Amino acid sequence: MSTPGLRTFEQDLKQTKSNNWYTRKSEFSIAEDPTSFKHPLKAELDSASVLLYSEIMADMEIVTKRFLLRDFVELDRSPFLNYQADPRSQIFYEPSEASPENSARLFETFCTWASEQPRLNYQLAIVPRREPYALVGCCGLRLRGCDAGEMELGIELAPDYWGRYAYAIEVGRALLDFGFRELRLDVISGSTVSANVRIARLAEWMGAEVVTICPGSTWMSERGWSEVNWRITRAQWNRRITVSPPHHP
Repeated sequence: MSTPGLRTFEQDLKQTKSNNWYTRKSEFSIAEDPTSFKHPLKAELDSASVLLYSEIMADMEIVTKRFLLRDFVELDRSPFLNYQADPRSQIFYEPSEASPENSARLFETFCTWASEQPRLNYQLAIVPRREPYALVGCCGLRLRGCDAGEMELGIELAPDYWGRYAYAIEVGRALLDFGFRELRLDVISGSTVSANVRIARLAEWMGAEVVTICPGSTWMSERGWSEVNWRITRAQWNRRITVSPPHHP
């Protein structure tokens, strides 16, 4: 049985494209005049935004139709901590993790991951292409605790952007493409709280299969929730995008 709302997700998907591209800062040159830097997004930005973007341009970038997924920079700290402190963001967090101190540690961890060599974890800021300093949320592929050839996918939108025009689908598709095509992963997995219907819809749209449903931590059990673990293989994703190709308007 389909999860309620999946049809709407499918309809929204038709408004997205799959022509994502991936780059690192070293592939572009920033001249002495920061407004002259050669970047594919330049044509979409006004001069003030170009100046700022030249300052925050991150080493790792994934570009989709509407979003730029890039490494976190210092300018993201305040908006990240602000949306993490929103009670709506903390609903599916373990109580001990829902604290300003934990959010600050997370931000520092994400910045540390971006500088690691070789890189093992990608936790990226989600920002609009036309406003590359306006934080929408974060997303990533993480190797920690996974087998060789596997990474864990995670997407978190700031509460003000929940339910917005298939944002999570567009970001999720970009991460899956990046993971399977660029990182040559065999499996991408994830876990969520059973009450998180938005992630359940996204996983179903991906074509992911539920591997296990566990009691989860005590705080989940006390609320009548479970921990749902899912996975999708490269072959499954290739079939998914072949059976339901994106519409190019």
